[in-house]
Amino acid sequence: MGNIYKEKKTVFVWNIVFFLSVCACMRGNNGEKEELPEIVIGGSLYAPYFYRDVSGSYAGIDAELAAEACRRIGY
Repeated sequence: MGNIYKEKKTVFVWNIVFFLSVCACMRGNNGEKEELPEIVIGGSLYAPYFYRDVSGSYAGIDAELAAEACRRIGY
């Protein structure tokens, strides 16, 4: 009877050791912000899809879609 508890305890301890070793090997960013590569987006100036507004900023359906896609991937 005591042998079964000893085996369970050994298995439990080895599971803990395995779990901690896996956690220790995981790569973390240590609080540093990773620099993102530059994304260049091209388009043809055809309103209402992609155009420059009066302030010189890009606007239109394609510009909004590109901005939303970049926001969703973390830019």
